[in-house]
Amino acid sequence: MLTLFRSSVILFFTIALSSNLSAQDYKSAAGIRLGTYVAASFKTFISEKGAIEAIAGISREGGNSIITFGGFYQIHNSFAADTPTLKWYFGGGTFVALGNENIKTNIALTGIIGLEYTFESTPLNLFIDGIPYLSLNNEFNFDAEASLGVRFVF
Repeated sequence: MLTLFRSSVILFFTIALSSNLSAQDYKSAAGIRLGTYVAASFKTFISEKGAIEAIAGISREGGNSIITFGGFYQIHNSFAADTPTLKWYFGGGTFVALGNENIKTNIALTGIIGLEYTFESTPLNLFIDGIPYLSLNNEFNFDAEASLGVRFVF
């Protein structure tokens, strides 16, 4: 999994630094999110700056598979005037991780902050973000994770 993560980071920066870009707005995007878990991602804008993202994925913890579902509300802003396709975003949401006999089911409140880059020459969007969360199990637990991914925009 670590090798896949490193390869994804290298691919992200290689594409981001080598492409000819200009502004491209998109309404929706679907793709994959890699990090602590591997997940499908669907994102759609509901206003000029506001988007919702739904995720469904799987992670491994101590040899056990955990199914994860979640959603975020995100507010997007331009990063710099000379790179209009580079956006930063922040927001919040929730997720549920369905455990098994070895791992408890987890419900958490989340935050999210990240960067995304959309290409004009191809209908792709690359992103990297951090997700702090507060688990709402019997004992409250604060943790964070990071992910990166790629989406097809439409």
